[in-house]
Amino acid sequence: MFAWVQPNPYAVLTAIAAVISAGVAVYAFQRRRINGALQLSVLMTATFTWSFFYTLELLAAPLELQIVFGKLAYFGIVVSAPSWFLFGITYVGQRHQFATRFYALIWAIPTLTLILVLTNEYHHLVWREYHFYSYNGFIVSRPTYGWWFWVHAAYSYVLLFIGSLPLVHQGIRTLRTNRTQAAILLIGILPAWSVNLLYLMGKEPIPGLDLTVFGLLTSGLILVIGIFRYRLLDIIPIAAETILNTIQDGILVFNIHTTAILQANAAIARIFERPLSALPGEPLAAVCPQAAESLHLNLTVIRLGNRWFQVTTTDIKNAPDLKLLYLRDITQSRTDSENLRQQNRFLDGLNQITRTILSGQNESDILCTLADQTAALLAASHSIILDRADVQLRILASTIPEEEARQSLECLPATVFQSRTPQILTQPASEIHSYLMLPLLAENHMLGLLVVGYTTPRTFSEQDITRGQQVANQISLALSKIRLLHEMQNLVIRDDLTNTYNHRFLNLAGQKLFQQYQESQHPFSLMIFDLDNFKQINDRYGHLSGDLVLSQIARRAQSQLRAEDRLVRYGGDEFIVLMPGAPLKTARQTAVQIKRHIHQPPIKMPGGQVSPGISVGIATLTPDTNSLEELIRRADTALYRGKKQGKNNIVVYGEEP
Repeated sequence: MFAWVQPNPYAVLTAIAAVISAGVAVYAFQRRRINGALQLSVLMTATFTWSFFYTLELLAAPLELQIVFGKLAYFGIVVSAPSWFLFGITYVGQRHQFATRFYALIWAIPTLTLILVLTNEYHHLVWREYHFYSYNGFIVSRPTYGWWFWVHAAYSYVLLFIGSLPLVHQGIRTLRTNRTQAAILLIGILPAWSVNLLYLMGKEPIPGLDLTVFGLLTSGLILVIGIFRYRLLDIIPIAAETILNTIQDGILVFNIHTTAILQANAAIARIFERPLSALPGEPLAAVCPQAAESLHLNLTVIRLGNRWFQVTTTDIKNAPDLKLLYLRDITQSRTDSENLRQQNRFLDGLNQITRTILSGQNESDILCTLADQTAALLAASHSIILDRADVQLRILASTIPEEEARQSLECLPATVFQSRTPQILTQPASEIHSYLMLPLLAENHMLGLLVVGYTTPRTFSEQDITRGQQVANQISLALSKIRLLHEMQNLVIRDDLTNTYNHRFLNLAGQKLFQQYQESQHPFSLMIFDLDNFKQINDRYGHLSGDLVLSQIARRAQSQLRAEDRLVRYGGDEFIVLMPGAPLKTARQTAVQIKRHIHQPPIKMPGGQVSPGISVGIATLTPDTNSLEELIRRADTALYRGKKQGKNNIVVYGEEP
């Protein structure tokens, strides 16, 4: 076994170089997210490979084995220069300047070189022959190189030179900490490659012995010092100018005695609307009087054109005559703050309108107060609340005399009174220059119109229209409340037992509701349902229990209806549901929900419990429907057909069984 190994004291140093290179490679890979760390890991892995196989070459006794290990060392040799080049451009943040598509090109010559090394016996382009030298019991070999070797060597040194340029530039231009880092990198690479250059020139101290790995050992030690002493891979080396010119806020340095600008970033040039090159040496007062004034008056906020800036000054360490001025654009935050204050004021006014509606005053007082509050809240010259009765409009309240209000309304086109969306009108020659007209809607029905007028030209923003509509919605609630109160005062419309609407509601309010939807040609559906076998419940449990069942049925049915639906007790155990705005599909879905909810859970009563079923008939408004009574008859016909089919059914009028 020992015949294969020869003692070589130099192998100890190459082995140490390999170990150090491996350690640095692992350390750099663990920090691979930092600029250049991954490329440095590849470089040191290549150095480890080179050192490791050269160590084996020095220890190998057979000459053939030395040649094999010499070839294997090229797996590290061909990678070293390209990885140094990539490390240099990546570490200083210039990787974006080297397109990804060029990466393959820098590896072309190294790859070809490796192939030629492995097949050298067939062409001798890398080396032609080996020379062997004996020293104190060990033998080293040195080849006579072919022309392709020199091509690869020249290519490698070109990559080393180009990859070093960004580090030199970094060291010259950056701050002290980064300059030290760049210097460590350059000094760290010099020993290895300078020794290698001497070897290639045939100037090695010991003929045949490649001392490059000893240079690599020195380079590795320098890098270790840089990593652990100067935290080489813990700080991203970005030039100070790059940082300053990337910052969106303005930064400048000035002399406190002369206020002359010494240095500024690109953001300051944009803020002052001056070329960056023209700023150094100029007095701050000449470039930006507002900024200079802020220094004397201790202002923290200044305005430049349409923008607002926060001003901050900071002392510069070790430079008592200099200060740093920082301008931060706070236009958006001031705008947001002002918008928030306006929104809060608007919401306070809107709450006041709500309190007016709930105050319980009479109709006239409520509407007059609402008109005044609307004009104040929307900063309008006047506001008018109009009521719609059929196609006629009458003034309910106005902040100006009624005659003046009527005159101001004469210029409004008739079509605006039918619109369900906010409208804007401009009359430059009129006393009222701008109008904002807002529909008063309740349950998708036009109740009236809110007209807001301005004597000065006004451009309405989307926010203005939205706020106006919010006010209109509140006034719509007020009108709905007033109308509801009128109805409640004049009609007794509730069934005592079930708390549902009664016949009187159906004959008056129901008829009016039907006519509105008939005229507007909007969907309107009606369902009628009754309990299956309700007589048996009365006979078995008594009429009091029957009344309890009816009240529970009404409560359960009501819970499944929409807010705009109206549940009416039509007689006995028969109920009608008016469904304004509901198409047939909605009516059918509602009927299914009512049927299921009434059936379960069982209704408990003295003496037992029941799970009643219901039969439902549905009819919907069609062009040939002339009256509410006719719609009820159609639903009742559908209900009767459902009874004949076996009860507990839902039948739609006009649909075939």
